[in-house]
Amino acid sequence: MTENIVYTREQAIDFYRMALEDLKASKLLYRHKRYPLAVFSLQQSIEKSFKYYGIRTSLWESKVGKLGHHPLKMFYGPVQEQLRVQKTISKNKDAQDIAATLSSKMGVDYEQGSKEMLEYHNSFISIINDCKGYYYLDEDTLSFRINELMEICSSFDEGYNNLYSKEVTKEQWDNNIDSLLKKMEIASIDLCKEHSIPQEKQDDLLSHLESLKIQSKSSLDIYRARASYLLLLFEIGTLLIILSTIISSHEQLSRYPFIKGELPEIDDDIDPLSYYTKELPLIKHFPQLQKYTKITLDLLGEMSYLLDDPSLLKNGEKNSEAQSLPNMT
Repeated sequence: MTENIVYTREQAIDFYRMALEDLKASKLLYRHKRYPLAVFSLQQSIEKSFKYYGIRTSLWESKVGKLGHHPLKMFYGPVQEQLRVQKTISKNKDAQDIAATLSSKMGVDYEQGSKEMLEYHNSFISIINDCKGYYYLDEDTLSFRINELMEICSSFDEGYNNLYSKEVTKEQWDNNIDSLLKKMEIASIDLCKEHSIPQEKQDDLLSHLESLKIQSKSSLDIYRARASYLLLLFEIGTLLIILSTIISSHEQLSRYPFIKGELPEIDDDIDPLSYYTKELPLIKHFPQLQKYTKITLDLLGEMSYLLDDPSLLKNGEKNSEAQSLPNMT
């Protein structure tokens, strides 16, 4: 791929549509026991899903060629930029002192933050390197990773339902907003008097508070929509990381026979046709991986809906698109 291509929303959607097709192909190939190509098609579906996710969330902007078949790299790309800035600052004592002072004012430990940023960066490099060991994925490790996927989906389902539960009604929300803004109004008037603020300025402030009160009448709907998006963003990213960790190493192995020593991670001669059999843990649990890939794609579709229209509610009820979330269990 050519570097420095900036993809549009429409081109990102092409990735999504191809991811759906790759998943369908994977299911068809698996059903007919064409296991190596089924694995490759699933890997492609997950990779394209990740790229769609990266483009639509601006996590991945114009680093197409650098990512290649390792979309996990998009997560530590922004951290690399932070580390680059950190390195520049460390060469200038004055800049370092200013950065530390600003961090202190914001209640942040400058040195600890720098250390954590480096650890975060290294952890993703470690994940990508660990993926190479997933050529020989054993039953226990794969089962553990699949259980992770199941628990994450269950947790998300609960969080999403809680977000739209009727525990906090629109009337309760509005009453709380009214109470909060009333307290702000009283406190503001007291401060204005204490500091002899001109009446004109006081009137402007009260007008602003009144405007804020009107805007806040719909803020529960807006809050739910935004929280839904953030919840989806975290959920999808986590699912894609786990799925990529499991499957990314098979992008090459499922397509070509390899001779021992040809790849550093391969310690034996491997022919895909004889390697990917029903006895291989990856193939035994393959329908579960396809299932969670489908859930991820469904959630990506929901995320796209929220990106295009952040309002999920109509007359206090979720509309049909918002009710179309997949079965998580």
